[in-house]
Amino acid sequence: MQQTLHVPKMAMFVAIALVIKAIPMPPIEGGLLSFAALPIILSGLLLGPKAGFWVGAISDVLECLLLPRGQMYFPGFTLTQALTGAIPALIARNRNPNFWTYLIAIAVGQSLTKFILVPCFLLLIAPVYPLWTAYQALLAKALITQAVHIPIYAWLCLLVMRHITPLLGSAETITESKTK
Repeated sequence: MQQTLHVPKMAMFVAIALVIKAIPMPPIEGGLLSFAALPIILSGLLLGPKAGFWVGAISDVLECLLLPRGQMYFPGFTLTQALTGAIPALIARNRNPNFWTYLIAIAVGQSLTKFILVPCFLLLIAPVYPLWTAYQALLAKALITQAVHIPIYAWLCLLVMRHITPLLGSAETITESKTK
């Protein structure tokens, strides 16, 4: 029964991610205050790393198809969205769910995707010379934005996980039902 409900739960997180991405957000120094990654991260924490991976990937592809903003599709960004859902789930798996666990898990995931992969992919698509100076500028922008996002994501994940896990079931309960 739990396995059957897995796909609709993933679809719900994809839909939430698309709705959040469609809402205009206020700019902050260095970027936008956006909660677009939150449903992707939550899907991984609630349903497991594989589900988080697929929710991130599918939401990115659907965003390009349904919410075009003049950007071209680039598979590297799909990979970063997929890893945004999978990495925190892998790190937080089988650990005590508290603020620090989520903060570290999300910080590692966002650091890999937003500090390393996104700037590299942006410079791959549109090289700006000197590359190291351009990378530093992109890194500074990501650092400012993620310094705001990471603690907010960790706090919201803690709140949501405490209240939704009993209703939806967690990745552990799904795994346990598979082994029975």
